[in-house]
Amino acid sequence: MANSDYELLEPDRSLGDLVSQLMREIGDLITAHISLAKAELKQEVSKAGQGAGLLGGGAAAALVAAVMLAMAAAWGLAEIMAPGWAFLIIAVVVGALAVILMMAGRRRMQEVDPVPRETLVEIEKDKEWLTRQSN
Repeated sequence: MANSDYELLEPDRSLGDLVSQLMREIGDLITAHISLAKAELKQEVSKAGQGAGLLGGGAAAALVAAVMLAMAAAWGLAEIMAPGWAFLIIAVVVGALAVILMMAGRRRMQEVDPVPRETLVEIEKDKEWLTRQSN
């Protein structure tokens, strides 16, 4: 190819102008990555909040159930069996409910990913692009 095949888009720009523009664009790129990381982290914090809410709900339900159901059901069962056994049976049922709710909350908490994966992928792509440009 001859030199005439290549046209400079802005032939009158100085090297300083080009470097300045490159620095601005890199700054914009970094800002975009920070915004993406913030969005990802916000989403993960929301998941963590939901998981914490489930755990709190499980604990509150366990407490309410332990107080109300244990007293009412145990006294009801005590009419047909020894009070000690009645209270033990009710305690096991309330405990099982608490375990189920807490396991659901724990599962939700395990879904939380604190690493901004999309941002890391974008940064890796940019790093590869910059490496290709410098060669």
